[in-house]
Amino acid sequence: NELSKLGHTIIFVDSIGLRKINFQNKKDLSRIFLKVKNFFNPVKKIKKNFYVITPLIIPFFKSNKIIKFINYHLFAFKFNSLLLDIKIPEKKIILWSYHPFVKDLIDIKKFNKIIYRSVDDLRFLPDIKIKDYIKTENNFVKESNFIFTTNKKLFNKYKKKNKNVFYHSNVVDINFFKPKNVKIKQ
Repeated sequence: NELSKLGHTIIFVDSIGLRKINFQNKKDLSRIFLKVKNFFNPVKKIKKNFYVITPLIIPFFKSNKIIKFINYHLFAFKFNSLLLDIKIPEKKIILWSYHPFVKDLIDIKKFNKIIYRSVDDLRFLPDIKIKDYIKTENNFVKESNFIFTTNKKLFNKYKKKNKNVFYHSNVVDINFFKPKNVKIKQ
């Protein structure tokens, strides 16, 4: 939010889903329906210079080359249509990701800067193939221009592979998330 106020174009990619879908769970099924519906809707413009993309990603067999190919092209279609819409070259955009699997969706070399915001050690999440995750993350850490982490163990781990690692505790932009009719004491 603050970066968009400074004139930077922000493209926030809504969750791509890191866990398996439970087809018996009504919440998961409603999320699937919403993702499919939102994929065919225009990209959401939240405010000037701030957009949200809801990608349609096939969560099954993410390590399967055919699924990776399909996911890459589904995301590229949505992302490239946004770039045409807002008329901004990719080289002027900063990629900011909370996990390294974004590399499976887009050619990260197209971006001006890459920021990795690592808040958790995701390799321990259910359904994550640890070996694949470690390989993908190691490459992403090396390719990132800046890494911000909320975890001192991750800070020390990344510092061995990238000199631009910064530790910050978790924060939130209260004014961005609060309802319009609520006043918050500062």
